[in-house]
Amino acid sequence: MFRHMKGTDTMGQCSKYAGSSRHPFGMAVSLAVLVLLSCCLTGCDAINNFIGGNQGSLMENIPAAIDLETASDEDCFLWNGGTITGLTEKGKAQVNVVVPKKATSIDKETFARNTAIKSVGFQNPGIVLGEGLFMDCASLEMALLPTNLHVIPISLFKGCRALKEIVIPDQVTKIDNMAFFQCTSLESAEHGGKIESIGRQAFHTCDKLKEFEFSPSINVIGEGAFAWCYELESVVLTSTEQEILEVRTFSNCVKLTKVVIPEGVKKLDVGVFAQCPRLTDITLPASLEEIDTGAFKNTAALNAEPKKYKVVEGSPADLSFGSYSTQFDAKEYQ
Repeated sequence: MFRHMKGTDTMGQCSKYAGSSRHPFGMAVSLAVLVLLSCCLTGCDAINNFIGGNQGSLMENIPAAIDLETASDEDCFLWNGGTITGLTEKGKAQVNVVVPKKATSIDKETFARNTAIKSVGFQNPGIVLGEGLFMDCASLEMALLPTNLHVIPISLFKGCRALKEIVIPDQVTKIDNMAFFQCTSLESAEHGGKIESIGRQAFHTCDKLKEFEFSPSINVIGEGAFAWCYELESVVLTSTEQEILEVRTFSNCVKLTKVVIPEGVKKLDVGVFAQCPRLTDITLPASLEEIDTGAFKNTAALNAEPKKYKVVEGSPADLSFGSYSTQFDAKEYQ
């Protein structure tokens, strides 16, 4: 409905197991017999799986912890003074990368489209990161951002489909355009509550993102910033400084059920909540002056709960109700 508001030591093992069926050699023989029996019962692929065929595959799928004490070798990178300008062949093959403290900046797209890297960290807390730095790094699962970062650059993690979570440093005030675009595994994006601006399509197509804290400091949310976030269920905006909700900001959020729009917002732009079929609970502020005709396009409910457009009589939202009469079951006055 719509409401109007205000090390283990292994020495001595041989003597320990001497004369016992638990001796390492005896255990190995027993294990070999079990494998041979398995071969007879299930086919000889069992032996291949045991003898190196799939050995270690589980460990390969587990991302290593990021140890900032141990930097990657400097010869993994191409240098121009303190700036990393590219990767050497050795660097391109690195799975877990820790950028050395020597680095003061990294050129744009240095790691872009690298399929080997799974984790990255930075020893220099004040390092400057270039645009598109990790764009389309399909295997990147873990990133520990520098603590003194103030801006998440354009397309920093665009297309990093394996990235599951990110902790945005406390000093960050801006998430730039397409920073996390198509991070389809991203479930969590924690931040320190100082973000002021979220750029165009910043979290577009983050399929698994279930929630995001819209702190009072966020005054700008760009066009399509959270569009196609299928798992997003609730949007509670708290800033009193944002006057416009931009084009398609939350469109195609198919599980979105609740939206709270705070005082100060004056306009809902084209398709801002279009294609949100479960949206039945929205709170409109008294400050709202203009609702674009396509703001709620194709939001017909998928369930039996009625969708009511609840407004103050004579308000702009009341006078424009005819534009949405096919999307809502009824209009009510408070």
